[in-house]
Amino acid sequence: LISWDDKIAILIIATDITERKQLEDEARKRTKELQAFFSLAEITERKGITLEQLYQAFTNILPQSWQYPEIACARIVIGDSEFRTKNYAESAWKLSAPIKVDEPIIGMIEVGYLEEKPNENEGPFLKEERRLIDALAAQLGRITQRMWAAEEVRHHSIHDGLTGLYNYGF
Repeated sequence: LISWDDKIAILIIATDITERKQLEDEARKRTKELQAFFSLAEITERKGITLEQLYQAFTNILPQSWQYPEIACARIVIGDSEFRTKNYAESAWKLSAPIKVDEPIIGMIEVGYLEEKPNENEGPFLKEERRLIDALAAQLGRITQRMWAAEEVRHHSIHDGLTGLYNYGF
């Protein structure tokens, strides 16, 4: 409010914050994605963790990376083993990605919504979530391959290559 003698003038300054809000929203989405990769790395580095423990722990944190974490559920299937969140249920609203070691598919990651939450044009999933599940499946494949190789090296270090019996190193 600006006043000159008897006259009063109002000065309004408007700023369009649409772009800033869009950038903030994008940053929030990226933070969730990065948190998923950080959590996977953190689980992998736990001393003495088995692949089964890794798959279950990662399954439990996976829904937090999605747009609607409160209604998201996940499962990982590796061979005959299946790892699920406690709230897991079959859903028509799900994304899945194959887990590969080298080229063969050894399993899959699946994330779904327990309720229908359609967005315009895409259904309930964002484009970023579609890319994220592919990236997480690829990373889980690399981790699995690395842990299999480490177990093989450990096995060969304590077993005789010819007889399969424990060696002096054991």
